[in-house]
Amino acid sequence: MKKSLILILVATFLVFGGSAFAQDYPTKPITLQVPYPAGGSTDVGARIAAAIAEKMIGQPIVVVNKAGAGGQVGWTELARQKPDGYYWGTLTCPTFSPRFWTRSARPPSRPKTSFPSSARPSTPPRSP
Repeated sequence: MKKSLILILVATFLVFGGSAFAQDYPTKPITLQVPYPAGGSTDVGARIAAAIAEKMIGQPIVVVNKAGAGGQVGWTELARQKPDGYYWGTLTCPTFSPRFWTRSARPPSRPKTSFPSSARPSTPPRSP
């Protein structure tokens, strides 16, 4: 019963779902926002992807850089946009990877925070 219901839903989507994609989109230029400064690797990658996508969709894609606060300024700007499909944003995996770390899997760049008492780093004495 469950399999037949799933098959019916999939078949319905395949038959009638294409009409949603038949709409005229895009009808105006698209903005691609990069939350990092111009010239960086994310910006270069976004500009290459935009050039390829322009040829595929037939509309210009304008790349806009909103740098600041390690990307937070750009992501805040992206979150405030109207969800109409004409304002795209780029995200990078290293920015969001700490969310997926578990306690047993520490990132290689993060040192252990608990040291034995004899190995604790100390600050050098101040000179007078």
